Amino acid sequence: MERAELHLHTKLSDDVSVIDPTEALEFAIAHSHKAIAFTNLENVQDFPAIVHAYKRCGDLNLKVIYGTELLYMSEDGNMPYGITILSKNQLGIKELYTIISSITSDGIYHLANLDVIKQNCNNLLIGSCGNMGELYNAMAHGRNPEKIAKFYDYFEIYPTEDEQERAIYKKIYELGSKLGIPVAATGNCHYLNQEDEICRRVIRIVNGCEYNPKKLFYHTTDEMLAEFSYLGEDEAYESVVTNTNKIADLITRVTPLNENFYPPVMENAYEQIQDLAYAKAKEIYGMILPVPIGERLKTELKYIQKSENAVYYWIAYRMVKHNDRFRSLCRYSRLDRFIVRGISFSDFRYQSFAASLLLPSISLY
Repeated sequence: MERAELHLHTKLSDDVSVIDPTEALEFAIAHSHKAIAFTNLENVQDFPAIVHAYKRCGDLNLKVIYGTELLYMSEDGNMPYGITILSKNQLGIKELYTIISSITSDGIYHLANLDVIKQNCNNLLIGSCGNMGELYNAMAHGRNPEKIAKFYDYFEIYPTEDEQERAIYKKIYELGSKLGIPVAATGNCHYLNQEDEICRRVIRIVNGCEYNPKKLFYHTTDEMLAEFSYLGEDEAYESVVTNTNKIADLITRVTPLNENFYPPVMENAYEQIQDLAYAKAKEIYGMILPVPIGERLKTELKYIQKSENAVYYWIAYRMVKHNDRFRSLCRYSRLDRFIVRGISFSDFRYQSFAASLLLPSISLY
């Protein structure tokens, strides 16, 4: 039986990783891994790319798990710690987005709100984030870890050659066994192959970040079993294979984005645009509009209503009304230039309001 990878960063994980999502998926498929979790640092920006990469790979046996790694400020002191969050189901995706939206900056760290995490974790799995987590810190400094341990659904231990870290991970494994909390050996992957380590090193140094060389490549099952052999043969297998698959089994297949069209909802947006356009046209051409003007308005308004784009016109109109510097940001198609002139948010470097009537008619079907 092969393992599941529950902690992997891609290139969009700030400046910590050099892994391409497609390459990660291909690696997982090539090595028959049951699941792979994408856990970028403090963001979910790669989710669309992951969705499309997974579709291209076409292996439905591989489960893709969507998550993140976050920092939060501990309740027991002014220290930021890491946690790993995995979405269990579709409701978990929504909870994950709520938590991501709570992130604020204190000028040094980007921190998630711990209260928001606790209020939105019914459909999430919370991992202890290896040596970045509060559980590890408690173990390392002789604090009682059992109170902290209750916060987690599973404990994480990372590959390391440091004997002190291994000793702490061994204690974490023993605590997990005592409390009945699964301990998962995760790769904390930041580069795909061992030789790619130099790429990450360069990025970290160039950006002025601290760099500690560690084995953060995407491990095969056998490589992970070798890494955690210090736990004992049975214990290593449980952490590397049994528990990672057990955790993956708790997670259903989800999609982090819906491919249908979901524009923002603003009440009466279309009616507002329609009223503005007719008011402007009547201001210029009189209360009884010339036939070409009336027909043009009907054509464009029909397109806007059918395409459900009225809300975007209304937002753009409000932006320009609020601050004229947004005017040059507004872009429009030939089909609706007449309307955008009428509600006065287009870039006036283009053709005049009346000149748009000379455009050839465009079929809406």
